[in-house]
Amino acid sequence: MESMLTSWLGEEEGRGEFLRFRPESKEMSSLLERAVSRCIKPWTMKVMKLQESWQEIAGPDIARKCTVVNVENSIVYIEVRHPAFLAVLNSPRMKKVMLEKIHTVLSREDASEIKFLAAGGRTMR
Repeated sequence: MESMLTSWLGEEEGRGEFLRFRPESKEMSSLLERAVSRCIKPWTMKVMKLQESWQEIAGPDIARKCTVVNVENSIVYIEVRHPAFLAVLNSPRMKKVMLEKIHTVLSREDASEIKFLAAGGRTMR
């Protein structure tokens, strides 16, 4: 195509015309995210996003003791490995703090509530 345009319009004008019709370049990450989102269920994508950022969201101590296991109907389910820690995380203040940090990754529509569960309570298979 480029050679045909340069032969018709001249070297400089032909190259410029060819470049004008090329598609705009896009970042590979956005293309991959779009392709993956077609293959993976939406809730799985949300869980993956949270799991990727879990260390930053929860902090290293909390991240070692609990894991995001599901996002369903805008509820984020977090499995906690120790019952005493479960009681601490279930306080309204801790839920509010964690939810605010989760909103740095997911929108308020995607994550409007948190439920902490005892380990083995709801792990997705």
